[in-house]
Amino acid sequence: MIILLINTCNNKRSYLNLVDMKFRLFLLVLPFVLEICFLNKATAQELPITAQVNIGEQIIDLEVAKTPEQMEKGLMFRRNLPKNRGMLFIFQYSMIPRFWMKNTLIPLDMVFLLKNKVQTVLDKVPPCTNDPCKTYSPRLLVDRVIEMPAGRAKDLAIKKGDLVYIYFLEDAQKK
Repeated sequence: MIILLINTCNNKRSYLNLVDMKFRLFLLVLPFVLEICFLNKATAQELPITAQVNIGEQIIDLEVAKTPEQMEKGLMFRRNLPKNRGMLFIFQYSMIPRFWMKNTLIPLDMVFLLKNKVQTVLDKVPPCTNDPCKTYSPRLLVDRVIEMPAGRAKDLAIKKGDLVYIYFLEDAQKK
């Protein structure tokens, strides 16, 4: 009878240790599972093409982020961006903007414009991997920014001082 009680106590301790280990493993894995679930539920915005820019012989189709919410989300959660596509940010007033790459999964080029003139180009801006995310800025006044796939600005030979004219498709359809 005493041997049976000792065995029962040992089995209970073993069982409790096993339950404790499983619970600790669950707590260890839970943050990773939640992050994966969050990323899968987070959706990329894909805005309609409402503008184009002609650079050299290439036409780049542009999604235009018009609202603060669209601007804030930008190209977040995009897994790819075709080489002749980008996003245009238009500011109501000239400003010195700061961009970050939080939740942006692909590297991008940023072309900063003031009155259609390229002020600066930031090449191959990497996705954010640490929190807080680094910010990127032209450090001078601009009124528009074009984001495009990394390396595209170099392919198109875009440089400071170039004139870049944006054609709005909505305006053409109204006429």
